[in-house]
Amino acid sequence: MRLTLFGKSKAIETEIDDFLNQLSDAGLMFEQLVSHYVDHGADPDFDAKAERLTAQEKSANETANRIGRALYTEMLIPDLRADVLSLIQDLDYLIDSYSGIATAFEIEKPDIALAPEGTPDLYRELVANAVKCVEATVRAARAFFKNIDAVDDHVHKISFFENEVDELAVRLKRAIFDSALGLDQKLHFRYFVDALDELADDAEDAGEWIAIYTIKRSL
Repeated sequence: MRLTLFGKSKAIETEIDDFLNQLSDAGLMFEQLVSHYVDHGADPDFDAKAERLTAQEKSANETANRIGRALYTEMLIPDLRADVLSLIQDLDYLIDSYSGIATAFEIEKPDIALAPEGTPDLYRELVANAVKCVEATVRAARAFFKNIDAVDDHVHKISFFENEVDELAVRLKRAIFDSALGLDQKLHFRYFVDALDELADDAEDAGEWIAIYTIKRSL
């Protein structure tokens, strides 16, 4: 069922494609940023990556706002307009989450050198799977707009990566709290684990809504 939701409304279709590309790019930037922090801490290269991510977030926010205005001012898809706007807002929140976690690393500067042995690799794996979870949500959203027969497959992948994140978060928190670190350091490291876990949870929530919107569109 390769039928675009917007028919001949190419301008709004292009805006949504651009927005989804911005979310995908933000995920790549975020994964690079966190991996760099784990290896090198908050050095000038980290700061530059954080600035790029912040700029991407602002650009995506502007695109999301334009999409919202167009949906109502141009009277597009009245039956699904509210659902599409809600979906765009949910996805925009994921970009904001990327930026928010990056800012927390920049400000709080958790000392990865103090982390228990093996936890830096677990952090990398956790970040990678959280980003994959968000990217699966992006793919589900693209399918919703252009090829709804593919939505279920992508929603299934969202759940798979979210479960991976849950398991990695438990392993990482167990390693942190079984270590000899002080309680304050344990809680600090756990905060970033929880933030990444929540990112995947939010992506899964968005995926569940995409599944619901797909059912409504198919009726």
